[in-house]
Amino acid sequence: RCAVKRLRRKPDLASPAGSFRLSSVRRASAGTNPVSQSPTLMTACQRIVLPNGLAVIAVRDPSLHSASAFTYIRAGSRFESRSELGISHFVEHALFQGCDGFEGATELSSAVEDLGGYLNAFTTPELTGFEVNTHRRHFHRGLEILAAMLLTPRFEESKIASERQVILN
Repeated sequence: RCAVKRLRRKPDLASPAGSFRLSSVRRASAGTNPVSQSPTLMTACQRIVLPNGLAVIAVRDPSLHSASAFTYIRAGSRFESRSELGISHFVEHALFQGCDGFEGATELSSAVEDLGGYLNAFTTPELTGFEVNTHRRHFHRGLEILAAMLLTPRFEESKIASERQVILN
């Protein structure tokens, strides 16, 4: 299960412990983009720390029709020994090969695409990131799918062997 806190009201921006503001840089291009018409676009953010220590940053922008969730895991080549090099990237790929409720990669990606969204992931030397993006009406379902992928992976022998070849080639 995944705990999600909705921002039903504007967060208390005066409270430094729980809230802060992010400034977006004005785009250089002219046109009808609202960002380019405003010297600074301010977006309200709220930082929530769950009982298990997981930090969640919630950003609400009512002008968007999509919603995204990102999960960053401190796993990358910087934290791998010589005998483990590449394991973070390998696990990133293997997590897309099925989980509880989704037999394989096709079912997993189709479930999110049916919500008008997509799944994506990447590995850097310091972290591995996972993203789900859906229409905001389907955000909670998209988040459930991402959570299932990360928390209940199948790691089936045949799919692991196949993914190993993808990484090695």
